[in-house]
Amino acid sequence: MVWDETIRSRLFLSIFLLLLCIAFGCSDHKLEDSTTFGFGQEVPKLGITEMPSLPAQANDKPSLGFAGMVGGVHNGAILAAGGANFPNGLPWQGGKKVYSDKIYVLDGNQWKLSDQSLTSPLAYGASVSIPQGALVIGGENENSTSDRVFLLKYSPSNKEIAIVDYPSLPEPLSFTAAVVEGN
Repeated sequence: MVWDETIRSRLFLSIFLLLLCIAFGCSDHKLEDSTTFGFGQEVPKLGITEMPSLPAQANDKPSLGFAGMVGGVHNGAILAAGGANFPNGLPWQGGKKVYSDKIYVLDGNQWKLSDQSLTSPLAYGASVSIPQGALVIGGENENSTSDRVFLLKYSPSNKEIAIVDYPSLPEPLSFTAAVVEGN
């Protein structure tokens, strides 16, 4: 087959248009032969909303945040408990990791520190929201890995947290995940 100048020109033009569409994110443009051409999703499926910061820590230092918090949603409030951070200096500056037993509640648009605390400091457990509350599974602190399973329940009427113990895991477990499938 011999390529004549017309075929080469059309091929070059098609490739050029294709590269332009890829480079500039063209979507749903029509090509010469009426083929519809699109890239990616038109409507984003994921959004990011900035949440208020956690309340200040001791000595009115701003909150550093916590790694490995557990929690979930119950009765319209977000519950966030435990976690670990380095409040007295970063690790490379000799700071020691501190595990927390605090429970924070976001009811409305402001975090509040609950009067209720976890029975011991805890981080890196699995947690999942179920209709009864936020189910927390395992985790660890500076002394051990936990086999404990418990439920965090939020009462909107008195703004209090209740902790309900569930049967323990067969063995201690940390750095894992949980999911609810169906009921």
